[in-house]
Amino acid sequence: MRRLTPIIIIAFGVIVALVATVFMVSTRNRSSEKWEYGSLTHRLPVEAWFFQESNHPEFFGTDQRGGMPESTPYVNDFIKQLGGPGSQHGISDEQTILDALGASGWELVSHEHFTNSPNDWEEWIFKRPK
Repeated sequence: MRRLTPIIIIAFGVIVALVATVFMVSTRNRSSEKWEYGSLTHRLPVEAWFFQESNHPEFFGTDQRGGMPESTPYVNDFIKQLGGPGSQHGISDEQTILDALGASGWELVSHEHFTNSPNDWEEWIFKRPK
């Protein structure tokens, strides 16, 4: 029994150290998990796009003139502001915009389509770690 006492004490100390380490790491991860949110709005039928981050009061988007078709220079610039390559032949602007947001670390939280004729719009909510 005397030979086992030091081994039991050492084993108990190792277990306590492991539990304390796991607790500290999980507490640190929980406190640093803060999200920032962004909303992407697509106004129809004028094809206007807007993106706003929760921690920035300003938003950016395409020109708000009515009747613009997709793949205009305004949409191309908007996609580039989001970090994407711009409009791509054969790929819809919507897909390119969503791909650019995903590549920037944004995760989709929700998507809604609102119908209020003649002003329909879609809205996507995104989040990413701060």
